[in-house]
Amino acid sequence: ILIFGTLLIVAGIAMAIALFVEGNIAAGIVAGIICCGLGAFVFSIDGIQKKRYKERNSPGTKAYEGHQRVLNDQKQRVYNKAHHHKTLHDEVNFRSMMIAGVIFGVLALINIIILFASSSWYPILVLAAVIALAFFIYTLTGKDYKDLILKYGAVYADEQMAEADFRTASLYRAQSGPLIIGEKYAVIPSEGKKVIMSDTITWVFGRKQWVYNYTNGIYTGRSDRFYVYICTTDGYMYNCVVDEAAMYVIIDDVLTRLPSASAGYSTEMEDVYRADPAGFAAAAKPAVDKYTIIEPTEE
Repeated sequence: ILIFGTLLIVAGIAMAIALFVEGNIAAGIVAGIICCGLGAFVFSIDGIQKKRYKERNSPGTKAYEGHQRVLNDQKQRVYNKAHHHKTLHDEVNFRSMMIAGVIFGVLALINIIILFASSSWYPILVLAAVIALAFFIYTLTGKDYKDLILKYGAVYADEQMAEADFRTASLYRAQSGPLIIGEKYAVIPSEGKKVIMSDTITWVFGRKQWVYNYTNGIYTGRSDRFYVYICTTDGYMYNCVVDEAAMYVIIDDVLTRLPSASAGYSTEMEDVYRADPAGFAAAAKPAVDKYTIIEPTEE
């Protein structure tokens, strides 16, 4: 920010002086104002971002109220999508098959267009199409679904039991894959689709992390990344990246299905959990709002 902003201001001053010397006073003024204005804007990007962020997260402001309205609409859409899905087989197998098929189709079409337009072909594009075709053929075998059913077997569930539980389960699209919360079984995507018993979930909470965005080395502002943590009686704290709306819906979902589970974060609750994960449900814990998450701190 400092370097780029300074360069713009220096360039503006230099252009203005050069144009003044040539007698183009009006052009010099315009060029100087534009470049110096851009430089000043670059200097203020961080401050503007922080101000907007603070307003959006400060109750009572218009930005906060607007964000909450949008968030409530997003929560409803997330809830609807999570509870309206195909069978487990179709969700795991058909979805990957469709993605692979579309990728192969696009690459094949690009190769055909290039071949007819220039009577030549590019080995890299052909190789990419062949790889996409191989991946599409792989998805036809249903290996992902078969592997997932084997993981259900680790908690003594067969295919029929997995499909039956999935009919009433919730399916969330996390960054690392599908997060499934069912009455009996849950699938954690961040652990390579690990299947666990739902009743082992004893604590759920969210976390927000700041992401600093850059374009061509220039800072363009800060955005949020949200996680949901699912903690079990065996001491594992699973986490996966989700949308903000999904984070809150998942917290509600777990509490609805598992009334004995706790939600919301505090350092005291983490101390209690780490001391005795198996006894966390019955342990004395401080009262915390279920939507309390781990907030990032200024560095």
